[in-house]
Amino acid sequence: MGSVGLDRIFLTPDSNPLLGASTNTSWDSLIFVTLIGNGQFTIPYTLDIGSLHFSSSASGPCIDCAYSQTSLLPGFPKPTQGTLTVNLNGVSQTYPFRFCSSRADKSCFACDRVGGYA
Repeated sequence: MGSVGLDRIFLTPDSNPLLGASTNTSWDSLIFVTLIGNGQFTIPYTLDIGSLHFSSSASGPCIDCAYSQTSLLPGFPKPTQGTLTVNLNGVSQTYPFRFCSSRADKSCFACDRVGGYA
């Protein structure tokens, strides 16, 4: 079993990076991480891509921690538009991105990023 390196892409509301899989399996993992400062936090995540919808949330005390969401996606043969909406302590922000499976189509070979920081 080998390890796979992950490129970290910092997302902004006006970016639209192309993210992709770096493995050759039947399912692709898309990982988003939000860094959280000290104090109480509440964070719901909503991820929409193609016809798929994912949501998760967490809350509690935090001392320099992070919240992550991993979504298993079927292969997307062409770049597909998606959005990640993060609501951290009542402040909502939406981050657009595109995703494709690097194994699915030659046009996706440029997809070398597998997740993002919101």
